[in-house]
Amino acid sequence: MTENQNAAGIPQTPAAKPTPPVQPPAPKPPSRLGRTLRRVLVWAVGLEVIFALGVAAAWFAQILPKAGEIQQLRTDLAAAQTELQGLRPLVAENQALTVDLAQALRQQAVVDVLVDVTSAQAAIALENPSGARLALGGTDNRLQALSTLLDAPDAQERVSAMRGRLTQILAELDRDAFAAQNDLEVLANDLAVLRQEAGGQ
Repeated sequence: MTENQNAAGIPQTPAAKPTPPVQPPAPKPPSRLGRTLRRVLVWAVGLEVIFALGVAAAWFAQILPKAGEIQQLRTDLAAAQTELQGLRPLVAENQALTVDLAQALRQQAVVDVLVDVTSAQAAIALENPSGARLALGGTDNRLQALSTLLDAPDAQERVSAMRGRLTQILAELDRDAFAAQNDLEVLANDLAVLRQEAGGQ
């Protein structure tokens, strides 16, 4: 056996001298631009983290509590809508009652004037012109109030004609009771027609 053979007789190759490990070259120091970009990147990441923390804080401090308020408002809105649905029939009923009240007020105003005229007719029939004048004392004001209650297009003209007839009746009471009685009859007929119309308006 030779020096270059091992016990099994396999020739051995001389051991190579171990080579020292290759060391990487030393890194170059970063350039000024690289350092600046690195700083900007660190600041940008820091600002993004702060912004994210601010958004999270705003969410928990403002938006999350408002969600409960929004839910309460939705509940209140639903309750109000339910109540409104219950009130709608009352609105229609109220409108109908308002129309009925206006009609009743018109009829009452006509009846008030008709009572004055009928009282004056009775006084003239009893040959009491001063009693007739007394009965007609507030009739002009009642006719004026009646004109504001009537909705018919010619109501103002008709009431104005009645007021003119009333003035004529008051002038005739002392000198011609017969003419006053006839004018009172015409006025009473006009009022009866107006009363029928007032009931239908």
